[in-house]
Amino acid sequence: SFGSWDRISYVRKQKITLRQIYKHFDISFKQRDPVSTWPGLKIDDRGVVVEIDLSFKKLEKDIPKVLFRLTELEKLKLHACSLTGEIPKEISNLKKLRVLDLSSNRLGGKIPFQKEALSKLEKLSLHMNKFTLLPGTVASLKNLKELYLSRNSLKTVPKRIKHLHS
Repeated sequence: SFGSWDRISYVRKQKITLRQIYKHFDISFKQRDPVSTWPGLKIDDRGVVVEIDLSFKKLEKDIPKVLFRLTELEKLKLHACSLTGEIPKEISNLKKLRVLDLSSNRLGGKIPFQKEALSKLEKLSLHMNKFTLLPGTVASLKNLKELYLSRNSLKTVPKRIKHLHS
């Protein structure tokens, strides 16, 4: 939780970060308009972005590391955006993340989850990508209720993942 000055500072930095993200993805927005009017965002009563949903936008780029400065995010949905590259390791900055949907993209490589980093994650949708390695740390995500991995290039799935029930 923020003190009032911390929140004001965060909200100002948040707008700068969002501007960088939207420019990276070539998403049109009016800089002078309040962030709450920008497409794909949900803002809480503190003025903090808690959800980004840019699903079905043809972004056709990599995921910018700057996105992971939005440490208050609870939901990140970038489904079917033609994203390329890998998931940046900076995703571990999103300690409040509950929903991550990066399905139906062209992402690949290793899925970079650290053990404690995404401990609040409840839903992880990575199906229809090109991932090759699923770390065993995914099995230690105690709050994970939904895991979607089909149609990837995974060589193996960690044995410890069996505790997850469909």
